[in-house]
Order: sequence, then C-alpha cells, then structure tokens
Amino acid sequence: MESKTTIIIAEDHPLFIDGLKTMLNLDNRFKILAEAENGDILLKLLEIVKPDLILMDINMPILNGIDATKFIATHFNDIKVIALTMNDERSSIMEMMDAGANGYILKSADREEIMKAINTVMNGDDYYCKRVESSIINLIETKSSTKHYKKLISFNDKEIKIINFLCEELNSDEIAKEMYLSKKTIDGIRIKIKNDLNVRNSIGIVKYAIRNGIFKI
Repeated sequence: MESKTTIIIAEDHPLFIDGLKTMLNLDNRFKILAEAENGDILLKLLEIVKPDLILMDINMPILNGIDATKFIATHFNDIKVIALTMNDERSSIMEMMDAGANGYILKSADREEIMKAINTVMNGDDYYCKRVESSIINLIETKSSTKHYKKLISFNDKEIKIINFLCEELNSDEIAKEMYLSKKTIDGIRIKIKNDLNVRNSIGIVKYAIRNGIFKI
C-alpha cells in the first residue's frame, strides 16, 4: 500500500482551513497531521511531528510564513513548503522563494491546481502558479531582489543544459525527454546542482544562472 503524503496546514483563517481540509480529505493520498494558526505554533509542532509537506500562508501573526520557511529550510530541509496565499506582490514572492519555498500558489487557485502543485512538489519539482511565474524572471534581473554569488562554480555540459532548461521553466519529466535521460537521472543531477549552489529550490539555480551569465534572457 502506497504511503500517504503527510501535511500540516499553517493558516490563521478557520474558514479557509476548513475548506482546504475538506478538499484534501477527499483524496486518500493525503493525510493532514495538524494545523497551526501562526509560524510559532508551527515550529513547536515540528518538534513533535514531521510532515512531508507544509501548506504555508505568508501573512500570519506572531511569526509569519517567510520567517517560518527560513527556519524550516535550515533545520528541516527534507520538509517541502508550498506558499498558499492571497499575496501576489512581487516582493513577497521573491522573499518566499529566497526563504526556500518549493512552490507558490494563490488561494484563488482551484482544486485542480492545488492538487497539481502538491503532486509536482512531492515529485521533486518546484511549482509556481502562472501569475507568479510571469514575475520571477523580471525580479531575478534586478539587483535589489538578487544577491551576488562570491564564486563561480564549474558545471559540466550536461549540468549546464539542465540549468538552462530549468530557466526555461521545464520540469524534470520534460528535461528527461529533451535529453533522452531518465527522470531519476535528471533528479539526481538537479539535487547535485542545488547542493553545489547551496540552494533549496529551482529559483536559486535560476538566479545564479542569470547573474553569472549561464542563461541569457
């Protein structure tokens, strides 16, 4: 029997939590472990339970979703985080990506997109809704939203091809088809690239590639 994806919902609006729980409970692939109304409660919960995935609101009291995600990325880097928020401001998008989120979708998303986001992230890819995707590359180009890297890391030809495909918003399955390699191989190379750059998500790879001339816009 296939194990379920375990989830914590970090959200301070009860009505939204109820709707999200109802939706997720209809799918037997998921199991909701707990809820947290702010980031402080969430981090205390993580001392007790370790979910596969956290659905994270950004604007929570006491400790917001950005700061909570930073802590999780540092101390629980095997836990996936998807921002699920009303906030589509460019600064918040990039702050959440810099914090280490694996995905970013808006609360206006329908059931199909939320499920797609969860499945994509749990399969090892990052997921950003279309309204977010259209902002990311422009944000990365600006000095204010992109930190400089102190050293240029040497990548081989295969790694550079994968980096460029990631910059073009291809996922692992699509890259595997383009390069005639298995998805497992692509995933392994992606993990190596992330580790080499010390980043948590593909946005970190894209930022590095653009800032260092690996990918040309």
